[in-house]
Amino acid sequence: MESEKKPSRRGLVVGIAVVVVFLLMLVAVVFWALNRSGPSTQEGPALRTAYESAMRKAGVQASYPPEPVDLTSIVASGEHPFSATFTAEELGALLSTFRYSASIDGTTIVLRRTSLRFPADDTVSLDASVDVEGSTYSMSIDGPVSFVDGAVKSPNATRVTASGISLNAGQRAQATRAVVSYVNSYLEAAPGLDIESVTLTTAGAAVTGTAPDRIEFP
Repeated sequence: MESEKKPSRRGLVVGIAVVVVFLLMLVAVVFWALNRSGPSTQEGPALRTAYESAMRKAGVQASYPPEPVDLTSIVASGEHPFSATFTAEELGALLSTFRYSASIDGTTIVLRRTSLRFPADDTVSLDASVDVEGSTYSMSIDGPVSFVDGAVKSPNATRVTASGISLNAGQRAQATRAVVSYVNSYLEAAPGLDIESVTLTTAGAAVTGTAPDRIEFP
């Protein structure tokens, strides 16, 4: 019976080289994914400035939390009507500061590091890191938005990407429904906030409604 041939030294070296190259490629992919896990958003002083500006416009007394807080943990007191136009940076700062976990079609979703733009009237562009059942993805969505009968509505997004991959028409429709449901759930959960009207222009979101006089964090 012939003994099995031992692999040649050259074959062993080639095999090791292939494994090393594969590992390097894997590291590169992971590094790329981590750096794309969220959009470029305001951070540090810029985020705080936008947050405090939004609170002044709404007439709400509120400190700036050292880290994001759960929206439902906020303690609101008093109330007053307000009317103000908020920039995309100000609204993005509020969404980034007050985190909210919503169950959409049985799936738990949390938006983090949210960035907004208003590229045209009645149009919103949103970038965010999205936590879906413990996994985090980058998401970008553009589309027409309106506020009708006390709720945010959108016929369908014109563009949706998830972790850099463009979604097809059916997936865009599904993503649109999920984001709209999330935003409406977010507004309903905000303590002491009651939105009556919203008008979107490139200059910002003109909002009227009722806001708390003061909010505090646990």
